[in-house]
Amino acid sequence: MNPAPVLGLILLLAGWASAPHAMAAGPAAKPLADVVAAVDVGHSHKRSGATSARGVPEYRFNLELARLVVAELHKAGLPRAFLIDEAGTDIPPAGRAALANRKKADILISIHHDSVQPHYLSVWPFEGRQRKYCDRFVGYSLFVSAKNPAYAASRSLGQDIGDSLRQAGFA
Repeated sequence: MNPAPVLGLILLLAGWASAPHAMAAGPAAKPLADVVAAVDVGHSHKRSGATSARGVPEYRFNLELARLVVAELHKAGLPRAFLIDEAGTDIPPAGRAALANRKKADILISIHHDSVQPHYLSVWPFEGRQRKYCDRFVGYSLFVSAKNPAYAASRSLGQDIGDSLRQAGFA
């Protein structure tokens, strides 16, 4: 995977995580080295998510990108960044959030490579099998939980990430 498109996002997270507004507990900025960033792989071996047009399960894409994000966060000065469920043991979403909370994560990012609604899928032959694909749409989605006690800060981070992605040329 080419890390270039992700690096701006990593630097945004690194800078945002250490800013005073990122810490819901108080106004003081947290030293970057103390920021805990949890990166959720999204899905598991058993529940692998969407399947690409070439038959690759979403979990594999998620794992590759999540590993890259954690490595880049470490390089950017966040040594406490960690991966949730790297082994793909099928922790449910609430369990992933609980794990991030137990490790006192300041930021929780969940990586997903979603598909389109089934009625938009077409079929093509690939390596002797019929595979589903859609090349009519491009884009990304950012979701922020309204149940988060630090919703305003999370929403602000989501907006900053969206702005960064648009500035990097993503649709």
